[in-house]
Formats: sequence, structure tokens, C-alpha cells
Amino acid sequence: MTITKGLNWNDLSSDEQVLVNSSGRLDNPKEFNYHRVAGQLYACDEDNAYQITVPAKYSDEYEDEFFGADGDEDAIVCGACLLPITTDAELAEAVVCTEYLGIKHEHISDFSIGF
Repeated sequence: MTITKGLNWNDLSSDEQVLVNSSGRLDNPKEFNYHRVAGQLYACDEDNAYQITVPAKYSDEYEDEFFGADGDEDAIVCGACLLPITTDAELAEAVVCTEYLGIKHEHISDFSIGF
């Protein structure tokens, strides 16, 4: 699996730029950063965020997420939303969790977007 983070507009191929423009999802595509995750292109939306909760029972599997947490506390992971450009939105949530964050989708007890 390859993840490329922090691409700007000029880093995208001309074909990718056409895809971004034709998707109609972004008002000003040149202002976004982009990520390639599992062969798909995502725009990084700094104005909106996601928050996921990983139950404490998975603390052994995700040591970085639970670093400094009390053993009984769930881990809260936050970051900028990734808007799917070249994939379906329903698929995107699972891909972002599993491939980008490295957290199994089934290990998440709560997933919220935009706060």
C-alpha cells in the first residue's frame, strides 16, 4: 500500500487535475492539499475535521493512539477530513480508517465528521 500525503495542485498529474475539476466537489481546487491513499485521490479539507473513537479494549493493537491514556480510557483520534475525489464516499470511510489511519474499521466505536 502506498500513501502519498501533502500534495499540492501542481503535484497532481494533468489527468488528476481534470478529475478534481470534473468531480464538482471543490469550489477552489488549487487551495487544497491532496493525498493518494490505496490508489485513490482525496482532497484534505482543513475546514472540517473527523473524530473517531477507538475503545480501550484495543489499546494493545494501537499503542500510538493510546500513548499517555489511562488504561480504561478510549482513544480519540482527530484530523482534517479527506474528501474522496476518485472513489465512492461510502468506500472512502473504510479506506481512510484502515489504510490512512491504520485502524481497522470494525474497531471504531464512533465516527463523526465536521465539528
